[in-house]
Amino acid sequence: GPGLKSRVVSCALCCPCIRMAETWHLAGVLPFHLGTLLCSCPCFLPCIGSWMRKRMRKVFGMPLRPLQDFMAWLCCCCLVTAQEALHV
Repeated sequence: GPGLKSRVVSCALCCPCIRMAETWHLAGVLPFHLGTLLCSCPCFLPCIGSWMRKRMRKVFGMPLRPLQDFMAWLCCCCLVTAQEALHV
């Protein structure tokens, strides 16, 4: 419902590393503790995020879009984080 969406978006904006790590863990692409560790490297986050998104796309049978995913992570990582969390 709308309450869940608000909480997910709020978490993505306020605590993005925890939200990313939990989403990747729930999707089965990375253990939570590794996700939090990877998120602690902000200069590599677009590369890490797009790589994880590629893995999530494979899990959910979605078409791969590496360039678009990288650009999304580069330009608006908090919104991408919220979108992935809502999908999972």
